[in-house]
Amino acid sequence: MIKIARGLYRTHGSGGFSNDAKVTTAISRFYITEAVYRERGIEPKFDDLPWKEEYDAANKTCPWLPISSAPSNADLEVCVTDNHGIHELVSPCHKDETGWIDNLTKKRVDIQPTHWRKWADG
Repeated sequence: MIKIARGLYRTHGSGGFSNDAKVTTAISRFYITEAVYRERGIEPKFDDLPWKEEYDAANKTCPWLPISSAPSNADLEVCVTDNHGIHELVSPCHKDETGWIDNLTKKRVDIQPTHWRKWADG
């Protein structure tokens, strides 16, 4: 069986909510509950995932910058935000005079990112 989703890290539930896992696929990253993660058999095992704080410390990523300061025609990692935090697109994008272009597909993407940082290969 082909596994299309992979866990990145887990987050602590609060206010009566369950723990969640951040999952990545070839086209997106998203959160799912611990129960759904376990039910779907996503790897690595939920208990083996690092907590978000450990994941962030290990990856030492550069900080997100406001989208208003994004340079044009540069490979950027862009993101949107919601109640769970920052969700980054999984492929590099660049800004031109009319909007955002996915660098892998070379197609315009209908997004309204809130933050950016330099794309890190690999």
